[in-house]
Amino acid sequence: MNPTTTTTELPCHLPPETPPTSKSSPKTIPGLFNTSFQSSPKPNVFVWNSMIKGFVDNDQPLNAIYFYQKMVGSNSKPNKYTYPPLFKACTLMGSVEEGVQIHTHVVKHGLRGDGHIRSARIRMYVSFGWISEARKVFDERAESDVVCWNAMIDGYMKHGDVDGARGMFEAMTEKNIVTWNVMVSGFARLGMIEEARECFDQMPEKDDISWSAIIDGYNGGGYFKEALEIFREMKREKVRPGKFVLSSVLASCANVGALEQGRWIHAYIERNSIPLDSVLGTSLVDMYAQCGRVDLAWEVFEKTKEKEVFTWNAIIGGLAVNGHAHDAIEAFL
Repeated sequence: MNPTTTTTELPCHLPPETPPTSKSSPKTIPGLFNTSFQSSPKPNVFVWNSMIKGFVDNDQPLNAIYFYQKMVGSNSKPNKYTYPPLFKACTLMGSVEEGVQIHTHVVKHGLRGDGHIRSARIRMYVSFGWISEARKVFDERAESDVVCWNAMIDGYMKHGDVDGARGMFEAMTEKNIVTWNVMVSGFARLGMIEEARECFDQMPEKDDISWSAIIDGYNGGGYFKEALEIFREMKREKVRPGKFVLSSVLASCANVGALEQGRWIHAYIERNSIPLDSVLGTSLVDMYAQCGRVDLAWEVFEKTKEKEVFTWNAIIGGLAVNGHAHDAIEAFL
């Protein structure tokens, strides 16, 4: 479908006037927005936008598209804040037809030059695998903001077009830390660890995502000792690691049996009062189990308040591989 057409009909996969399912009812949206919507005989664009964004933020993309369909039907005119969450909703659902049609609405309302809308469209088309269409959106204007550049570079990397990503990266006159992180993460994800490290070393500044990306890259390539060395370098530079860096380093410890380093990280978490959520809790459980300390793995498991499926999998697997098959079965049951 050509996104430059200007039809107004939205081919939503919900039949006209069909309410969302009870599983994803509008009642689960933040109460203030839902109350405002129901109490407004003729909701204004702010109320519509709040509802649409609220649904997307609460992992209900289908409802977001449904409410946009209602918005269009009510003759309420969307503005530049309406569309970024809608493109995100289409991205989350993989809704190609709706995404293209919403693009036509953007064109019709003269909003395609807005930077936030353009970057959201680029990310959506990248998620569909339509790199050429994403590039057309990028090329709509001679000048693009850094967000659009980053979205396009990330798209090339995600689809393995390293030359395309490199070309855009080198052409950028103003890079920010996100630009560098996209390149490091992209190289690492493609197994190009030397290129990732070279890019990492050239960064004028680094944040938690930068360190996590290079550590994950080493872990993904099986270079666990190198990942731990990066963490030591991070400590020498007195950079405070966030939970994702700590989780990545714990994975390195688990794979090489670096119990003492893992215990140092556990002590660091406790010393700095970092919440033991499902991510860190699972990483500690897995590290202790892989290092043969099932007792400590179980202790962390019991202290972890947010237990996801992968947290249970970690403790059950840890018990089983350490000769506690009966306990593993009991945990499972």
